[in-house]
Amino acid sequence: ALQGAAEVLARGRRVSGTRCVPGGAYGPLRYVRPHEPAPPGGGHILLADRPRPALAPLLFGAAGLVCTSGPNASHLGEVARSLGVPMLVGAPVDTVTGPPAHLGDSGGWLAAIDATTGELALLPNTPKEAATASPATASPATASPATATPATATPATPATDATAATATPAATVTVTGASVTGAAVGRCSGARGG
Repeated sequence: ALQGAAEVLARGRRVSGTRCVPGGAYGPLRYVRPHEPAPPGGGHILLADRPRPALAPLLFGAAGLVCTSGPNASHLGEVARSLGVPMLVGAPVDTVTGPPAHLGDSGGWLAAIDATTGELALLPNTPKEAATASPATASPATASPATATPATATPATPATDATAATATPAATVTVTGASVTGAAVGRCSGARGG
């Protein structure tokens, strides 16, 4: 059995993206589209094509968010920041997993986000595939210890873009599955992250 975030960080294949919201998170990778329901159970690392505002309701149960393209300054980034959900953009996940549309609810990959450095580590979620996974692009000696536990996100202290790279975690927030209404999203989407 996989040992969680530490194993994904040590053995997973890494891709780099641009940090949008710093922090760390770990969980099964799930591909999502706008206007779809959140994956059941919460605590997932969500994978989307672009940071679209319609994805905001899914952040309430997410451990983290990775977009394969798009800007790091976006409405969805502001919502993620206000909720403390670590977020990367521009991460070429398909170079490791193949086309994202086939990920769906399969739970075939575990992901660990280090959104402070802009890295995402990916490891197959089956013992057979994990045993034959390519080594990480960073050696295990350089991999940092897990910054989060399953279904847990560590939000960063609110900071300006000039100081965000040195922000330290303010608290550990356990993310559990939650459903929200459009009204709740409206209240959060107007918040400004610092």
